Amino acid sequence: MKLKDVLDKCKGMELRMSEIYLWCASHYEDLDIRQLFSDMSDQEMSHARMLDDIAKAHPGSAIEIEITGAIIDREQQMLDKMIAFVKSQPELDELFLRIADMESHELNLIFESLCRSDLIGAKLIGSSQVNTKYHINLLKKAVEKFPLREATKQAISGIQIRDKDHYKVSQA
Repeated sequence: MKLKDVLDKCKGMELRMSEIYLWCASHYEDLDIRQLFSDMSDQEMSHARMLDDIAKAHPGSAIEIEITGAIIDREQQMLDKMIAFVKSQPELDELFLRIADMESHELNLIFESLCRSDLIGAKLIGSSQVNTKYHINLLKKAVEKFPLREATKQAISGIQIRDKDHYKVSQA
């Protein structure tokens, strides 16, 4: 897919993830939980801003990323289901299990590939590069404070970001 198309779709998904976390921040009573979800929402907004920075640095680019529309469509469907799920006000353990699944999906892999690409990163020097590891570590540290089942905590601690380019980014 062309870089611009991937950036447009991923930015939309990052904004939807921000919406999910913001919705959670406004619907739980515990202040620590509200703060976590607010911080997570801010991180998703940072990801969307970085994707904008990439688009501005590469207008009309011939850069391609080896990802199919089907993968992106599947991610969008997952987010649609997640929005409906969080609006049902699930119990905290079930919510965090779904978050662990959401944060393990392809969108983070795509984001990391874009950030790690020399073709893209070279033009972002000085930009506030946001990295998915910080985002995931924020979530991992926070769940230790909450009254969650051990299985839920393990699911969150099992989220991994692998330092590699999952989807090849190349000049067309």
